[in-house]
Amino acid sequence: MTYAEVLARNVRTARRRKELDQEPLAARMRTLGHSAWRRQTVANVEKAARRVTAEEVLGLALALETSITALMSPPREEEAGAVRLSSGDLLPASEVAILARGLLHRRAIVWEDDKPVFRPPPSTSVMHAFTEVLMALQRAEEGGFEVTQRHDGSTVIVLARERSPQDENGGER
Repeated sequence: MTYAEVLARNVRTARRRKELDQEPLAARMRTLGHSAWRRQTVANVEKAARRVTAEEVLGLALALETSITALMSPPREEEAGAVRLSSGDLLPASEVAILARGLLHRRAIVWEDDKPVFRPPPSTSVMHAFTEVLMALQRAEEGGFEVTQRHDGSTVIVLARERSPQDENGGER
């Protein structure tokens, strides 16, 4: 699948989850300042027949009451597959999911001057375990925890703490 197809599938899934038809989604996008959006625009996005700008991804996340991460990450059931880059090369969907979630990737691509070198994906069991950890962190964030990460290139340290009322009001900790 292409990355455009990832986004298309996620927009369609989020719209259906909200029980919205295409025209009400287009209307929400127009309300957010995307005046050219019509029902057909939504249909074309959902078929990956229309490219979406960064501003439109933000608008879609707001209109669909979801996160940018949810729109940009390959569906979990597809993470064993691959995403086709514009160059035609394949990148493991699990790597795309890690990047879309804002986490440090495992360097699936390294650059030798201006040429990419694609590394083979890790074993499925390792990636499955890592994906489970990522999903738990995402649930923690959604459940009111602040999750931060630090990395030194080979180790990732994740800290989670319950958000306090001062965090919400911009107060000091």
